[in-house]
Amino acid sequence: MKKQQKKSKFGFYKILLLCIAILLVALTVGAVYLWGYLESYEASRLENLIKEMQNNIDYDFWEEKALNAMKARYTIFESGDTPITPHLGKIRDVLYIFRENSNESTAQAPVFTLRAGARDIGIVRFSEAESVGHGLYSWEVDSKDFLESFIDGFDRRVSITASQNAEVSINDVLVSQDYRIESDFEHGATYVIDGLFGDIEITVREFDGSISLPEYVYDNNYIFLILVPFSQHLRVIAPEGSSVFANGELISADNITAGQITPTIFERFYRHSEAPVRLERYDFELDGLYIEPVITATDASGTELPLRISADGVFNFSVAPSSQYKELYGTLAEEFIMAYINLNANVGNNVNENFRTVANYVVRVSALHTRLQYTYPRWTTAGSTSITINSLDIDNFRPYGDGYFTCEVFFDITVHIGQQTEDHTGSLEILFTATDGRWLVLDMIEL
Repeated sequence: MKKQQKKSKFGFYKILLLCIAILLVALTVGAVYLWGYLESYEASRLENLIKEMQNNIDYDFWEEKALNAMKARYTIFESGDTPITPHLGKIRDVLYIFRENSNESTAQAPVFTLRAGARDIGIVRFSEAESVGHGLYSWEVDSKDFLESFIDGFDRRVSITASQNAEVSINDVLVSQDYRIESDFEHGATYVIDGLFGDIEITVREFDGSISLPEYVYDNNYIFLILVPFSQHLRVIAPEGSSVFANGELISADNITAGQITPTIFERFYRHSEAPVRLERYDFELDGLYIEPVITATDASGTELPLRISADGVFNFSVAPSSQYKELYGTLAEEFIMAYINLNANVGNNVNENFRTVANYVVRVSALHTRLQYTYPRWTTAGSTSITINSLDIDNFRPYGDGYFTCEVFFDITVHIGQQTEDHTGSLEILFTATDGRWLVLDMIEL
């Protein structure tokens, strides 16, 4: 009986241990299966891929897409090389979030919208990749599509105000009058350019070629220095038949207010209609000036005439000088002026001799001859020992027909009187006339 009980207990334990062993094996197998399934499940979770992508945003991809989209909308003032610095922060310095597109997404083909900051930048589509076991699959990016709407509003309107006659350029491209609108500034010109994406460099070149800098810049509004134009009344005297120009524009003959004016050097000898050359006076108004105008004149041959502006602001043009006359009669003019200087300086303390020397160069029956004859030395009555010519310039030989020519003399001399010295300067216009085969001085005036 006792043996039977022992045998019975032994069988029970044996069966129990066997059951426990089977249970342990089953648990182990189940645990291994479950672990494998959990690994497959984790590998198949789309959320993990999205989280990884969100933590490692491909900024270069989206930036390139955005920049290319903006460049496709460039204006004539922008090129492929124009940088787009203002917009880079809207791509790289914002938070990216994936949001499932429920209207388009399916279990086998999820679709997500990628949001960059406050704007949707793209659509990301996913598809099943390789099997990870247990009938589950991992995910991969099927496509990434950039949304053009992301750059809507990135372009900007730029307003530029400058002087009315200034030349305005953006990135070295001239802004035409097509962009000009009515300006709020009386003397300004305002240009408005829409659709600019890229960086811009504005250049405002004034009428004289100088570059202006902006005075005020705010909200894409650039206000440059505005020059205020002025008007000026001008009076010009030029030889009859000349062409007069103001800033390169021909002044109409309708502006001639006086004709047949006799040049000063001829006034003592001729009536207006008899002088070998006559002058005309122009009076006209110039508007829209920013600097003093440039006044020029040419004779019938197109030769530019010399200009002298008088103390009262009159532009006086004279007959063009002749290098040929200077070569032919330069020595004659120098001999006369030296004799004239010796007379005025009383060189040698011999007024009579000095006068006779000067008189040899002067028309005998003339007002100049009389003036010289009865004029004592102008600079000193004491006998001077010597003179020093510091400078003597004889130039601007101007022929008037075949019977007259003038020249201009500028001198600077020092008169030595004993141990004392005196400096004298002067400028003269001398009129020569042909008399009995000789050129003699008819008159002279101080300039």
